[in-house]
Amino acid sequence: MAQSPPPPTVEQVVERAQRYVAAYGTELAPTIGVERYTQRVANSVAGAMAVASGERPWTRETVAEFALVPVNDAWLGYRDVFEVDGKSVADRHDRLSQLFMGAPATAIEQGRKIADESARYNAGAVQRNFNVPTMALMFLHPSHAGRCRFERAGSDTINGTPVWKIRYRETREPTMIRTSEGANVRASGIFWIDPVLGRVWKSSLEVKGVAELDGGSSAMPESFGAKAPDHDGASERRVDTYSRVTTLYALDARLGLLVPSEMTEEHQGLAANRATGRDRVIRISCRATYSEFKKFDASGRLIQK
Repeated sequence: MAQSPPPPTVEQVVERAQRYVAAYGTELAPTIGVERYTQRVANSVAGAMAVASGERPWTRETVAEFALVPVNDAWLGYRDVFEVDGKSVADRHDRLSQLFMGAPATAIEQGRKIADESARYNAGAVQRNFNVPTMALMFLHPSHAGRCRFERAGSDTINGTPVWKIRYRETREPTMIRTSEGANVRASGIFWIDPVLGRVWKSSLEVKGVAELDGGSSAMPESFGAKAPDHDGASERRVDTYSRVTTLYALDARLGLLVPSEMTEEHQGLAANRATGRDRVIRISCRATYSEFKKFDASGRLIQK
């Protein structure tokens, strides 16, 4: 009686996923989809104090083109917002389509301009420019091999496909994500990987840290999951800061490829209260959905399928 082959090792599953990610950009880029993105900003002080400070929870809704753009031997995800809260962005002028024309250096330069421009539509005071659905996949790209430590974290099933949950932790510096001052911020998260084909059906990405409130602040961070107060003064002012981005992929039958279908985010950080000038905790929750993916060739012509 023939014996079943032994199950793959974590290293083998990660290698399959790395090959998948390397080919993903080649197969999917250049592709453009539509992103519909809702961001909700809430303050650390609930009820009457929040209303009195004039800082009620608020929401921003954007519509954008999301693209995977080939850059030399790799690829990058770009967001180009063309509608904010129901109003068209007046100066857009079809910039994203220019990414598919000219030399790769032009694409890189244009992509950076679009990333910088789009960053201003991120709601709230928590700075981030890594909140695109495919960012976590970069930790699996072969160009970053050796950057992370991987370990199995269980099993799951997504859309009928058995997957391995593979936890990753960034160990190499300089890190891929850094603060606005250039400080290293180590990332971690989980990939949900088809252990046979290496396809990534879901990903999570998290960065976290600790910040301190100004003395005497009325932000009351303990009500928003900060460290429990131990009455030593300094501890009461420490606040956990974090960003968590989770992406779910789905099979696009027309393209025959997995594409982002949903991205959710949670962010917690500090910002100055406009009424008092003191720090307070701010929380941002987001949800984006993706649809209408279309593939183009290098000249910008739509590929019909």
